[in-house]
Amino acid sequence: MKRFFLKHSGLLPLLLLILIESCQPGTIKEVVDSYDNGQPKFEKYYQRNNDELVFIKEIHYYENGNKRIEGAINEGKREGVWIFWFEHGSLWREVNYSKGIPDGIAKAYHENGALFYQGTFLQGEKHGEWSFFDVEGKLVNQLTFEKGKLKSQTNSKQY
Repeated sequence: MKRFFLKHSGLLPLLLLILIESCQPGTIKEVVDSYDNGQPKFEKYYQRNNDELVFIKEIHYYENGNKRIEGAINEGKREGVWIFWFEHGSLWREVNYSKGIPDGIAKAYHENGALFYQGTFLQGEKHGEWSFFDVEGKLVNQLTFEKGKLKSQTNSKQY
């Protein structure tokens, strides 16, 4: 018996953490994967619902510790606004999801923070007007979609 505890003593802190966390209301974090430098690479968050844990959110990180992706999960699928960052920490994209499918406003940014594009998804398909901008924020292109099919295009930038 003593050998078992010595051999598996590394499990004791983990078991204690799970036991303590299971008695607490609120959100529970699981570090799913880590970089060699110890920084988390991927985390899952759970909410206690009666006697079960419900997966509600995930966060991915760059090796430098900055967030890469963050978003909510509902019934195993992406839900709500998902945010994506460049490695240096500035905002890259925001995409709204419904039941795991892009649905709603989507925006992307250049590394300098200027808006790169803005448009709307309708049940996973590009729909309506999509506007594209250069790094200085000037409108360069407008596309109009109807349920994923390109209907018109207007180039705005003069060269």
